[in-house]
Amino acid sequence: MKMIMLGLILLVTCVNAANANYKCVITGYTDAAKDKKTEQFERQNYAGKEFRVDRVSGRMIGRLKNAYATLPTVIESGGKENSFMVVTTMRRSEGDGAGANVHVLIVSEYVDSTKKPFTYLWNSEVFTGSCINF
Repeated sequence: MKMIMLGLILLVTCVNAANANYKCVITGYTDAAKDKKTEQFERQNYAGKEFRVDRVSGRMIGRLKNAYATLPTVIESGGKENSFMVVTTMRRSEGDGAGANVHVLIVSEYVDSTKKPFTYLWNSEVFTGSCINF
């Protein structure tokens, strides 16, 4: 009986470790603060680009990043009923003095599909697309 329980624990641990990260592709971009020509250029610049997310730390690497002078905070790990949510804030005094920043990543983990929609807010810029567990 103990061997069966140990086997189940190892299986669950492996499944969780296998789904510890996301690989995401950007498909949409908008910024209410930019004129349409600049916004269209930015949209083309980001379209099809990838980034990865460590679900434990919330850190993003690749085309989009959320950890500069401050580190992200995972506020919801997501699951069948909830989205995965990460927030990073940086006050003017925490960075190079140029200004404050807010980053918010929401991955709709509860969606019944291998591709999970995401929304990423970086101040006034909004990125959308999909992520897969890997």
